[in-house]
Amino acid sequence: MNTKNTRFIFLILAALMLASCLPEQTAVRNIAQDVSTDTSEEEDNTSGTITSGISEQNFLQQGSTVTYSTLSLFADFKDSFIMRGDNIHNYLQDHIAGTSTRLCMVLNLPLATATGSKPVLVLAARIRNYYNSQLNGKEYFIQMEPSNDSANVNDCLSVNLTSTLQSEYGSNNFAFKLSDVCPNCTSNLMSSTIKFFTSNGSEVLDITKGSLSLNVMPPIGTSNPSGSTCQTDSVCKVEGFNCCISGQCVNHGEAKPSVDQNSSEYLSAVDQILNRPELISNYSEFFYICPEMIPSDPSNGSGDSQTDPVQQAQDLLDELGDLYQCLN
Repeated sequence: MNTKNTRFIFLILAALMLASCLPEQTAVRNIAQDVSTDTSEEEDNTSGTITSGISEQNFLQQGSTVTYSTLSLFADFKDSFIMRGDNIHNYLQDHIAGTSTRLCMVLNLPLATATGSKPVLVLAARIRNYYNSQLNGKEYFIQMEPSNDSANVNDCLSVNLTSTLQSEYGSNNFAFKLSDVCPNCTSNLMSSTIKFFTSNGSEVLDITKGSLSLNVMPPIGTSNPSGSTCQTDSVCKVEGFNCCISGQCVNHGEAKPSVDQNSSEYLSAVDQILNRPELISNYSEFFYICPEMIPSDPSNGSGDSQTDPVQQAQDLLDELGDLYQCLN
């Protein structure tokens, strides 16, 4: 048996083993199925109960990007991000797992004032779990899909929650998809608050947010009017740009003027970045890249915090697919 066939069989076996402990990242899932799947699981007597060791602070994670402060996403971002930490794990484990309760993350982006804007973003926060091998137990976390308006509407568009949010934010014109927050904006939008509610309208106060926020950037490749000349980033931020590059104020992810936006290389890069924003660092020939807009790995936290279980499962699936295509 040749090496390629051996590796393929090994990856198939690895996928079967991982399937039992890694959460699915399905575009739309029935929440009742999520709940019934969780409650019907047999108790694993070989693993302990996790209460700490993930991270003392809750953090946001998208792929390999981990942050305890601001997560920056392009407005046309297509993938998901997750929230992990000791606090949210314990809350989910003690209060949500095994129930039919639906959680929603609500973000207020007050700078979204252009025509057609919806400054309140409502996202389904779906409970997920996987076996954390370093802590020898099941870790619970939440997953948000900001482009999946179907899931967000299904979980969070209820009479009670709508009434609560209308009282909280003074409007019932909500966005259930990231790109609907401000379709005509050409500058960054930072969330002022992140709150959690159940679908019946009750605010969840037990989940700590710390200094977490979401920064929504214009769609990848957006060409904006040139900013002022500059020497420091601070000058550019006053004007609504991200940073100063080569003496010019620019936005992170903005296409460079000389780039052919119809070329196959450019379109392939855009396709990659829509799902994995951190990969923009590989395409500096096409885009302006502001280093601080790509969060670095945190120095605090412990456990398995550098591994995104959702991305880990997806990467394995992609590799299996590539091998299948190669062998057939």
